[in-house]
Amino acid sequence: MAFQNRLSKNLKMIFSMAKRVPVIPIFVLIAAFTFAIFAPWIAPFQPRLGNLSERLVPPFWMEGGNSLHLLGTDYLGRDILSRVIYGARVSLTVALLAVFSAGTMGTIIGLVSGYYGGFVDILLMRFADITLSIPMMLLAIILVAKYQRAGFCCLSASCRLL
Repeated sequence: MAFQNRLSKNLKMIFSMAKRVPVIPIFVLIAAFTFAIFAPWIAPFQPRLGNLSERLVPPFWMEGGNSLHLLGTDYLGRDILSRVIYGARVSLTVALLAVFSAGTMGTIIGLVSGYYGGFVDILLMRFADITLSIPMMLLAIILVAKYQRAGFCCLSASCRLL
């Protein structure tokens, strides 16, 4: 009986904590980091090597798919699951660099603004207000129209969002 009471108290505590803590996003991030770190051992195939005889294989749940390529293959016969797993490495690296660089820059700007105050603080805050008031989608459209290259636009717009 005492064991059941402790168990029910522990379960209530876990469920009450789960209401406050974003459990599913934390689980997804842990899974993504695990896949990114252990990609060479988890991925079933090399992401850059293709086999043209196995090109355009559908995912395993569709007709014609097989369990060898769970998410299928692309037009060059490369395994999509392996490419997704290896792609997590690049995505997480870029995300971490963006977060740390934005945090560092924000800390430095905040320290300068707080230390000097007055005119410097007002100037830096107006610059931040101007930057935040520019719609990112409009900026992306303008950059594509000006430079006619989608890669440049996606890079600059995503850097601004972070």
